[in-house]
Amino acid sequence: MGDACQENDNSKGKVDGHVLSLTHDTLDDFQDPLAQPSESINLDAPPPPAPKKRNRSEFERNSSSSTNASQPDVIMQINHSVEKMVEAVKSFNNDDCSCWDLIKDLPDLDQLARFKALKLLNTRAKKMEFVKMTPEERYAWIIFELDM
Repeated sequence: MGDACQENDNSKGKVDGHVLSLTHDTLDDFQDPLAQPSESINLDAPPPPAPKKRNRSEFERNSSSSTNASQPDVIMQINHSVEKMVEAVKSFNNDDCSCWDLIKDLPDLDQLARFKALKLLNTRAKKMEFVKMTPEERYAWIIFELDM
């Protein structure tokens, strides 16, 4: 009597009431997504050693020496940046004539009007334009701004 539970050529079996059929063709088509196609896996071999973790000082020493600039180069870059900032501050503060000096030289302005005019020059662009003006233009600009 042919029962479905019996195996036929080790290719059929019954699992939980379902007939399982394994043939040589179906096993050849199966590809393990985790297996590397070019490498064979020896299950008896011990696992490869885990990569050694490096401590922070070793990591920083190796990464800074290979990818970053050397310490003298970094110091020179910082020095250059500081020198540029110093020059910018000097050029801003040491104009031949300050705005206050130009305002004080204008006739017919009282002390309060001079202070208000200086307060109007609150950006570098305004100060530069004020310095470029003639004394008559400066006076007219101050009167215009203070009357508004």
